[in-house]
Amino acid sequence: MEDLVLVLRVGLVEGSVLALIAFGYSLIFATTRVVNFAQGALVLVGGMAYLQFADAAFTEVPVWLAAILAIAVAAAAGAAVYAVAILPLGRFNPTVDIGWIITTFAIGAILMELVARRYGTLSYPVPPIIASVNGWEGSSVAEVPVSVEQVTLVLGTLGLLAVLELFHHKTIYGRAFRAVAQDSQMASMLGISVRRMVVLSFVLAGALAAVAALLVGPLINVGPLPFQLFGIQAFIAVVLGGLGSTRGAIVGAYIVGLLAAFLQVVLGWTDYVQFIVFGVFLVVLAVRPTGIFGEPLVEKV
Repeated sequence: MEDLVLVLRVGLVEGSVLALIAFGYSLIFATTRVVNFAQGALVLVGGMAYLQFADAAFTEVPVWLAAILAIAVAAAAGAAVYAVAILPLGRFNPTVDIGWIITTFAIGAILMELVARRYGTLSYPVPPIIASVNGWEGSSVAEVPVSVEQVTLVLGTLGLLAVLELFHHKTIYGRAFRAVAQDSQMASMLGISVRRMVVLSFVLAGALAAVAALLVGPLINVGPLPFQLFGIQAFIAVVLGGLGSTRGAIVGAYIVGLLAAFLQVVLGWTDYVQFIVFGVFLVVLAVRPTGIFGEPLVEKV
């Protein structure tokens, strides 16, 4: 029982972080057919912005305001990624002209380097958004400690993802997103601003990256190495779930999180977790390249 609860705790915590990042990957791919390899760097930007605003060692402001400012900074960084890495390429077919691989990877590397020059390569503690709920700071379930920060991360992520799914499927902007994803030329003819939708997808991806950073930061500290790893794992998750499918991204993220937790807690294979996760990734690519919920791209002629 203890192992089961521990697997669920570790898996849901890691899966929640990956789900927020993977949702951003999938949203951008759906509207542009481009994989934003700078997404991991946006997590770091959001985390360091939160550190900058909330930590007394820098500029101390209320935690809630620091969180809002960090999300705004990461959202702006997402828009900057589009402006620098995608916009200069002009009108192009992303399935044939793959310059976006170099540009998104390069802007991600630049963002990482700028953060490293400002803060170094160390990890820094940051304050939790919610430190307690009516005096409750945590408890034990089957002798497994569960903190308020972990509960905030999991429940906050699930609530936010539910809102985003409703937004994506029930609102005018959500329908515009889906229209651009299905046929950008037809969407443009119907009066939808394709560029606006694309920019908005980059902005939302940056904001989600910041939310992931400020929710997980109090648990593992904010630093380049763990956040880079989150970016890579989230890419694996979104490929497992199916690029372009937001629901697939969420499912893939929790699969990766629970798999990693099972390997660590039950089997004790801590040193082999990343190796096995990458192995599963390669198997899925070989057996079903479109992922669990993905569909093959159909070129209209």
